[in-house]
Amino acid sequence: MYKARPTLSPTAAKSFEKCPLSFRLNKIDKIKFPSSPEAAKGILVHKILQDVFNQFADKRNLDYALSIIESSWNKLAADDKKLAQEKQSGLSDLKIDNSFFEDAKELLESYFKMEDPSKIYSQSQEQWIRFNTDDVCFLGQIDRVDKSPDGQIRIVDYKTGKSPNPRFLDEVIFQLRFYAYLWEKNYKQPPALLTLYYLKDGKAVESSVSKNDIAALEKEITDIWNKVKICATENNWEARQNPLCDWCAYKDEYCPIFGGTPPKINPASVQTAIGVKPKSEAAEPKLENE
Repeated sequence: MYKARPTLSPTAAKSFEKCPLSFRLNKIDKIKFPSSPEAAKGILVHKILQDVFNQFADKRNLDYALSIIESSWNKLAADDKKLAQEKQSGLSDLKIDNSFFEDAKELLESYFKMEDPSKIYSQSQEQWIRFNTDDVCFLGQIDRVDKSPDGQIRIVDYKTGKSPNPRFLDEVIFQLRFYAYLWEKNYKQPPALLTLYYLKDGKAVESSVSKNDIAALEKEITDIWNKVKICATENNWEARQNPLCDWCAYKDEYCPIFGGTPPKINPASVQTAIGVKPKSEAAEPKLENE
């Protein structure tokens, strides 16, 4: 019988580093929460920009992007309702008002001030890319892949928030370097440029990547995965306090640091998600304050 390989995305890898318990609740226990308006706004803007790049060059303009805001949202909400899982609300359950669409408009206006999509050859949008090792599939979804006339590849990611403090730059570049690693593994050549567009304040972050960078990233994510397997085997998922705790949806109900109680873990779910058999009894949640 075919057995699916466990997966690790850049978002999941960073989630584990920040708080193993949060990683467990999301990836193993599959505890989901309703989408927030901010997250939904990001999904909408990504969908519109994908649509823009699927048009002929003369239609890749701001007027076109603004004209499809509400129709794009209606389609996203309708599709979400069809796919909604039992007891899990999503985009279709959000209460949307005019300010939501006004914010989306401002984000799109910000993007069009940063670059002219009519002059860019986009090879793909929202491209899934993956690489299998013996026990895990590293994977990610790239917002956009550009190709220059001389064949050079640029990987682009959109963020609808503000650009980060420079001291957090390595962390935000991690996602793009993860994509670069996957690209090199699949196509045997690293991308020439990595670009992050922060649409809230109209700033861009660019980085190049070398084969040495990719080798270092491969070691980093392999080390992260090995730590995930240790946590899974030991049934010990540490609750780790970090600067994002105030925005964590698991905080009040499930986090022992804030008085919550994690649910009893299902060993079968651990084996499905991580590919290892846990010990029969879970360890008491370890707490760590950063």
